[in-house]
Amino acid sequence: MHIYDGERFPPSRPQSRMQVSARVCDYRLLQKRIGTRRTVVVSPAAYGTDNRVTLDAIAQLGNARGVVVVHPVITDAELKAFAALEDEAACGMCPATERLFALPVPLRRPKPRAGAAT
Repeated sequence: MHIYDGERFPPSRPQSRMQVSARVCDYRLLQKRIGTRRTVVVSPAAYGTDNRVTLDAIAQLGNARGVVVVHPVITDAELKAFAALEDEAACGMCPATERLFALPVPLRRPKPRAGAAT
């Protein structure tokens, strides 16, 4: 699901369609109504590669995971920061412009599942 919070996080692409009332507090009300507990937050296109709204939503929700959008020229420091979140099973990455690799994008080999043959 997408979180839009234009007051706190103005979109990097102002010409994009921004949704109103799509903040974390609004989503929590929906969760209460429909009885869900888990969430996957996906960075909206309106924010381009600015993932602050998604990372903020993941932190606010506490039990959420997320998918961020990265630019092909992402810095090593930014990539390491996202990779650290991925190690916590909180974050995945997608390329921003062209697909330079097949999705999903593993930064490392997946950890073996309990009972899985190696």
